[in-house]
Amino acid sequence: MLYPWLLTTFTKLAERLAQDKLHHGVLLVGEKGCGESQLAHTLAKRILCASDAVLPCGSCKPCLLFQAQSHPDFHEVLTEKTQIGVDAVRAAIEQVNKTAQMSANKVVLIEHIETMSESASNALLKTLEEPTNHTYLILTTNAPQYLLATIKSRCEKIRAVMPSYQQSVDYLMEQAVDKQAVALPTELELAAYKHSPLLFLAKSNSSDMSFSEFETDFTSLLDKVESAESIAAKWKEQAADVVHWTAQLSLQYFAKGVQQSTDQSRAVVDTQWMKIYDSASHASKKLRQAGLNKVLILSALLAQVHQLD
Repeated sequence: MLYPWLLTTFTKLAERLAQDKLHHGVLLVGEKGCGESQLAHTLAKRILCASDAVLPCGSCKPCLLFQAQSHPDFHEVLTEKTQIGVDAVRAAIEQVNKTAQMSANKVVLIEHIETMSESASNALLKTLEEPTNHTYLILTTNAPQYLLATIKSRCEKIRAVMPSYQQSVDYLMEQAVDKQAVALPTELELAAYKHSPLLFLAKSNSSDMSFSEFETDFTSLLDKVESAESIAAKWKEQAADVVHWTAQLSLQYFAKGVQQSTDQSRAVVDTQWMKIYDSASHASKKLRQAGLNKVLILSALLAQVHQLD
């Protein structure tokens, strides 16, 4: 089933499909954890479904073939590599350039198109510029800033939204086996996972250290109990999370300081929190570069927290 918070977005797309007004290139843009992958697959299934229902019926032959991953007019570009290569894109496009085998519509689905090589992007661009009839390209990305401007301009960009806090709580309750014992996150805890109940669940079910554990270490850093270097070494495998959480906590402390501000010194500390927030943004960009030392990046950021009076 489609995630509840994406139903409104999907319904609008389905209605336009029924009116033959859906753009041939749909670019679904959303933060990691919003559920854009499920939205993309549900839309692909709806395009190929033989029924007139808003949601794909799930029982017609096209739906059954789609569920069995054997629909002849659906082509998903998959790769085990970190980059989507031109051969994979060309192979999918070659298939949809042929006559549809079951119905008029054909679909190519490519997720995380920000990972495409330059040659793959150019191959995709040619199809976006000159699509064959009844061919739909469904694309997803969590990082639209890395896409070619020409690709973005030839697609219709659809924002996949995050759920509200109440929608997240409702979803997490539905997923809980023991609804009496489920520990629901506060708004701050959920924000630590980019407001995504999907990311929160994934972290809860993994052995990775959690936001609450980092918050304890962050307090130890402020109290000068722990050093920036020791915490950076401890959390190096979750460097991206630590940078995000540091930015979030710095905003929280800044807001708290503004509320409690009574003198000049307090205002100085408030300004320092905003500097830490800016440093976290820079650290996030550095972490996307291959080969850089994560411990050094984290140490430099956390040292600013440690130096606060």
